[in-house]
Amino acid sequence: MKTLYAVVTALVLGTVNTACMETGALQGVVGLQSGSNYSMTIQDDQETCMSGEWNATPSSSLGYPGEFHVCGDDTDAYKLHIDGELKIKAGGSYIGYEVASRVCVFPSQVYDYGGATGKVAIFKADEAGFPMYSCFEVNADEDTGEFNSVSLRFNLTTFDSAFIIDSRYFNQMRSCLLSGNDSSCPDYAFGQFRTLDSSDLTQDQ
Repeated sequence: MKTLYAVVTALVLGTVNTACMETGALQGVVGLQSGSNYSMTIQDDQETCMSGEWNATPSSSLGYPGEFHVCGDDTDAYKLHIDGELKIKAGGSYIGYEVASRVCVFPSQVYDYGGATGKVAIFKADEAGFPMYSCFEVNADEDTGEFNSVSLRFNLTTFDSAFIIDSRYFNQMRSCLLSGNDSSCPDYAFGQFRTLDSSDLTQDQ
């Protein structure tokens, strides 16, 4: 029922902001991310994903909130792992202040509708119909902005991608996902780390 809600929401709203979107670009949850391009190199293997190039990249040209590895777990379909390199709000290099101290992750699933709509990342809805999320404290290195891997689990749902934000913009991001209005979105990073139809993960309870 949760997935059906999200899919119906995307079908209703997914074409709202599609006129300016580039062919082949990930358009985002219910029509977000217009004009943005994201790396779509998918690594289903957890170790390869975590050790490769950053696969969750910013929507903002300033590079905020940073670049991340966001990767699935090899044995648990409900779990993901994330590490990254945070950036300050005012620019593209980390200098030790105005950086996120708490990060929130919204799981999503990518669908390809083809045509003018193209690929859409649909947020995973909780029992009340709001986007699922998980937030965690970040203890970033003061010189590089890098932080160690954190594991998050979203029970009883499948997902292949995620949106990552500074927690200060949580309410703005949730409203943005629900409305499909990309002009209301805060800066965020997005990454797809697996394709569900090619994954043979065990869904541990």
